[in-house]
Amino acid sequence: MIETNSLPVNVESPQAESEVMTELLAAFSNPDLNLDHIVELIACEPALSTEILRRSNSVRFGGKAPATDIFAAISRIGISEAQNALVALRA
Repeated sequence: MIETNSLPVNVESPQAESEVMTELLAAFSNPDLNLDHIVELIACEPALSTEILRRSNSVRFGGKAPATDIFAAISRIGISEAQNALVALRA
């Protein structure tokens, strides 16, 4: 049996995670969209980063070489699909 006190603890609070998600939603809806800012925010969210990379390397979007960073992944799948990943994770 695994002892719970030996497992890593997430030091970020759920509130901090929620604030980043809220800021991302605002950034996605901003008409003057700043892709560099969105990439920085997504990089702060491991679950969202993983989901965006997973989608970008899927059969649907995959290219000759896998996307290995968030900027390349978003460039491949598009802002709309990145926003869909965010909404799916918030549900």
